[in-house]
Amino acid sequence: MTGGIRPKRLRALGLSALLALAGSVPAAVGAVYLSWRVDTAGQRATLATTAQAVIQHTGDIYSSATAALRSMAATDYAPCSDQHIRHMRQLMVSSPITVGVAYVHDGVFRCSAFGLFDDQRRQSAPDVTRPDGVSIHIGVQSRFAPQVDVIALGFGDHAILIDPSLLLGYAIAPGISVMLLADDGQLIAARDRDAAINVQTLASREGTGTENDVNYAVVRQDGWTVIATEPAIGLTAYVRAESPMLLWLVVIITACSGSVIFWLTRRRHSALSELAAAVRHREFVVHYQPIIELETGRCIGAEALVRWRRPDGTMARPDEFIPLAETSGLIRPITDQVIERVVFDLNQMLVANRSLHVTINLCAEDISTGRFLPVLAAALDHTGIWPEQILLEATERGFIDVEGARRTLIEARRIGHGTAIDDFGTGYSSLQYLQTLPLNALKIDKSFVDTIGRGAATSSVTPHIIDMAKTLNLLIVAEGVERQDQADYLNERGVELAQGWLFAKPLPPEGFIAFYQQRQQRFGAAPVRIKDSPRRPASRLAAGAPAAPATHP
Repeated sequence: MTGGIRPKRLRALGLSALLALAGSVPAAVGAVYLSWRVDTAGQRATLATTAQAVIQHTGDIYSSATAALRSMAATDYAPCSDQHIRHMRQLMVSSPITVGVAYVHDGVFRCSAFGLFDDQRRQSAPDVTRPDGVSIHIGVQSRFAPQVDVIALGFGDHAILIDPSLLLGYAIAPGISVMLLADDGQLIAARDRDAAINVQTLASREGTGTENDVNYAVVRQDGWTVIATEPAIGLTAYVRAESPMLLWLVVIITACSGSVIFWLTRRRHSALSELAAAVRHREFVVHYQPIIELETGRCIGAEALVRWRRPDGTMARPDEFIPLAETSGLIRPITDQVIERVVFDLNQMLVANRSLHVTINLCAEDISTGRFLPVLAAALDHTGIWPEQILLEATERGFIDVEGARRTLIEARRIGHGTAIDDFGTGYSSLQYLQTLPLNALKIDKSFVDTIGRGAATSSVTPHIIDMAKTLNLLIVAEGVERQDQADYLNERGVELAQGWLFAKPLPPEGFIAFYQQRQQRFGAAPVRIKDSPRRPASRLAAGAPAAPATHP
């Protein structure tokens, strides 16, 4: 096994050592000053370009948001009426920059795009009031996006909530700090802000320059100020010293860096080689977490979860190898092996129980390309398993390439597979994407289920997600259910399915089969299809047929 790996490993480690040695060549010292001047000029030019792009992007986002606010102010809907709430929801769904829309009267939040508020939460005083009458509230904790502090733009009795990162845009090079200020110097948003930077000092400057070993660029436009900074290239001290120790210092630093590079390369290559060997020797197994129908207590399916059983018998969790598998491309053969294991483990069980389904998780690449579909079709061929019994599941990251995802899901649905979005609310999905993707189910992330009955600030998010899923006609599956009061809460609000340690931990194949049989004896079997009858899905979750079209305001 090691014979094919060792030469590659030695070549990679040897190359790292040569690169580290090349960095300590004494001839580089003579060019230190010239390189510093050239790099500093280039760094400042990059900062100026970045600041200009950010301020232009901020202006565009602000114009779009204020136009939406003014359109809301111009309506004559009765406050918090069904028509008013539908209009706010339509605005939220149609705007990619908006994470929430609310109606605020007399300083109290009355209702939002999701419905009426059940508390008397007050709006704080504005941090900035723009000349056009729009107020800006910074660091707002929103029930719509509890993972981040948002910015609220207010005009009249309406407020639009925006993720502050949207104001700064996305095309910012690593290492560059960006700060957005109002015309009075109030900090609105920042990305990777250096705590050592005096914002007010830099805000009084113009153009580009260097302050306390920090290169900066300041741009002003339409009442906004953007400051872009980056640590200066710290070589001037070496030039001024003109000491023979400079050479030794360069050599020592380079040697230390080379040692770190050598160690990191060796470690990564070792982990990657071990994972590649695991793929070749098919060391991956599947455990199954039961999915329970809350109303009846029946087990109607399971989520297939990959595990790595090492040669010494220890079991590696997915978070220990999945990230490396995704970055290296090994996730593709691992997914293929999961598909094969599911068919091998549960073939007879699925054929004997047509109301049973299995959920298979897919990576972003599989969702965008559809590469796995022929693999899955080949694995199911001649097994007797219906495509409707295999549900395809992806996290929100899997839908970043929306057009690719849409093509894949349409083809999967044509074949007969149901589709679900996993961990909803923890990634980057938008309502406008959900309403255009052919999905059957939405899974509520464990982080939201955990807040049930805890009185947490984000506890009101869960009913909003449930209402939204119902509006989109999606089946709802709650993950991470660990307490009976959570199950009761979800069942009372119409959540159909749940999974979690309250029912069972992920089980090996034989454990899941035994669990399913015990559940059948206790709660009865799900509706059984008559042999040779037309195939009709037992539930929307296991269905490949499209869900009923959602009605959107």
